[in-house]
Amino acid sequence: MHEMSIMATILDKIGEITQRENGARVTHIELAIGERAGVVTDALTFAFEAMSPDTIASGAELVITEIPLCYRCPSCAMETAESLNLCPACDVFLEAVRGRELQITFIEIE
Repeated sequence: MHEMSIMATILDKIGEITQRENGARVTHIELAIGERAGVVTDALTFAFEAMSPDTIASGAELVITEIPLCYRCPSCAMETAESLNLCPACDVFLEAVRGRELQITFIEIE
């Protein structure tokens, strides 16, 4: 379960930010996770619940927003959520522009 190592990295980063901002504790954390990021959100939540009690984020609320996959044509800028290889209008290969991210989007520090 690689979600444990992902959460360890997230908690380390949150600790660094909190220390840099001279905070005493973290009360709220928001993450954005793409549908194709390769992360199981329930497992990540479990990892947070298991690992956060011994950190500066002990007792913090964790909110995870799932980002759907989105493709864009680099030629005509058409966007679609469909898993297509080629743009139906241009026959150009589509690029994934959303849905693979794993980001800390917000931290509330006291």
